[in-house]
Amino acid sequence: MTKPKSSSAPRAAAFSTRVLMLAPGECVAQVRAVDQTMTVARLPEEMPALRQQLRNAVTPAVTRAKEATGNTYTIEVGDVQMPSGMLYAVAVVTRTND
Repeated sequence: MTKPKSSSAPRAAAFSTRVLMLAPGECVAQVRAVDQTMTVARLPEEMPALRQQLRNAVTPAVTRAKEATGNTYTIEVGDVQMPSGMLYAVAVVTRTND
C-alpha cells in the first residue's frame, strides 16, 4: 500500500540548520509581525522589548553554529514597515568569515 501524498508544501529547514549552512557573506532572517492592533503611541514602548525577544530567539542558533563550525556571525535586529502598512521586527544573521 502506498503512502498518501500530502497536499501541504514542504517545510523549510529549521532556523538553526539554516544558520549552520550559511556560506561566507550569506544571511538568514527571522521575522515577527508586530500586532496590528498596537497603537502608534505604544510602538516606542513595545518595540525595544520585541526586538530583544527576537535577538534572544536567534542567539542560541548562532551560538550552536559558532561552536560547531568555528565560524563567526553577526546578529542585527531592526524593524521594517512594508508598503501594505504591516510592521515587522527582523533579526538578520550573517556569516562574516571565509
